[in-house]
Amino acid sequence: MLGAVLEDLLTHALDAVWMVDEDGTVRYMNPAAEALCGFDRSELEGQPLARILPPEVAAVHDQHMRHFAKQGPRFDVMGKVRDFSIVDADGKLIPVGLRAFEVPPQDGRRCFGAIMRDQRQQKRLEGERDRLLHRLAQQALTDELTDLPNRRAFVEELERVLAASRRSGGPASLAILDIDHFKRVNDTFGHPGGDWTLRAVAKLCRAALRGEDYMARIGGEEFAIVFRGTDLAAAQTVAERVRQKVEQTTIQLPAGGEVEVTLSIGLAAFEIDSDPDGWLAAADTALYAAKRGGRNRVATAERAAEVARTA
Repeated sequence: MLGAVLEDLLTHALDAVWMVDEDGTVRYMNPAAEALCGFDRSELEGQPLARILPPEVAAVHDQHMRHFAKQGPRFDVMGKVRDFSIVDADGKLIPVGLRAFEVPPQDGRRCFGAIMRDQRQQKRLEGERDRLLHRLAQQALTDELTDLPNRRAFVEELERVLAASRRSGGPASLAILDIDHFKRVNDTFGHPGGDWTLRAVAKLCRAALRGEDYMARIGGEEFAIVFRGTDLAAAQTVAERVRQKVEQTTIQLPAGGEVEVTLSIGLAAFEIDSDPDGWLAAADTALYAAKRGGRNRVATAERAAEVARTA
């Protein structure tokens, strides 16, 4: 069928080479094709190519072949390398890079050739690269100590919530939380005890939040919560639940000792002219009011404004 020189070239080719006629029948496959699919050429030559195609591809492949034979090559497909898959003798899906082209007719039938390059290693490397990039992106947005989003991630979320609330006109609220007298924890139990306490407080807060609430660590002992679609009254209810959860829990340190801490929380509602800095400043003012009011309490921005006026 093939000249001796061409036969020799194809026999030693590194890539899998196939020839298929207009009916989708395999007319030739080289040794590399045998190695790729796991079938001996005697098992596939004279058989439908559909035997090594995924079912969803096999269902339409013959139709495409007849179309090419009738209408002539589609040059937007033929000659270009594209992602493809075949099924090997063990039923496993093998990703390949496929280049299809027309070859001289055989026995009066139009024929098409295909060069397939095994892409399994490439796909594995791409998957590892994507997983690594995802981990790096997550690390860049995650606080290593508490596993909460960090300040950078928090600011991005704040901007998203602001944009969504401006579009919809819906409510949103922001809380800033600070652990009261945290320096005493570090002074008494050292930084390992302080770090354990920060992690414990983060877990307690998350346990008291709703699924849609977004919490981040934005400073040393300072956290923030964004309440999507939540007005100030509803946010205050959740913030109070968070405060009580922390107040009522005794944290057991792994090195021995117990820690009891409380939270001061400042709340501010979204306003149509809010920007991230202004919204943060309003919540921070409320937090300052909570601390001036005796700590271990929730203060809202309205109350904070009253404190500021009377200070």
